[in-house]
Amino acid sequence: MDGGWSTLNSMRSLIRERDRYRVRYRRVLSGTVTSPDDRRGELATRADIDRLLRCFYERALADPLLSPVFETLAVVGLDEHLPVVGDFWEQILFRTTRYRGHFGPVHEALHRQHDLTDARFERWLGLWCETVDESFAGTDAERAKAKAHSMAAALQRARG
Repeated sequence: MDGGWSTLNSMRSLIRERDRYRVRYRRVLSGTVTSPDDRRGELATRADIDRLLRCFYERALADPLLSPVFETLAVVGLDEHLPVVGDFWEQILFRTTRYRGHFGPVHEALHRQHDLTDARFERWLGLWCETVDESFAGTDAERAKAKAHSMAAALQRARG
């Protein structure tokens, strides 16, 4: 049985090392040099995505315009939902293949239930971009904001 734990710990160690390498490599490629006063880091690991999502969802749940939409997660449970959303963003940003869902039908159902207006999309994008900018800098942070804009535009077109 120790062999299983040893393998698991080895895998965790390799993942941590990969994530540290990914941060260094992206900084070199992007030429990102932050000033000593800039505490924002690269958006470079799954842990970064998880932290970003947790902060964003906390804000969305407290936002008067967005909270009715996000409160539907009480049915699913935030602890079950966030790993799925994390898989989605990890696939978008780091090209992994963990996400197996389809975000379109879920958001179509939300639109039928909550009327996803242009004002709600604008607020969602604004809140997302603010949350990204407060904690992260660099290529993948910019890509997270650009992809959010693309997704919002696609969802707005789809709602008809």
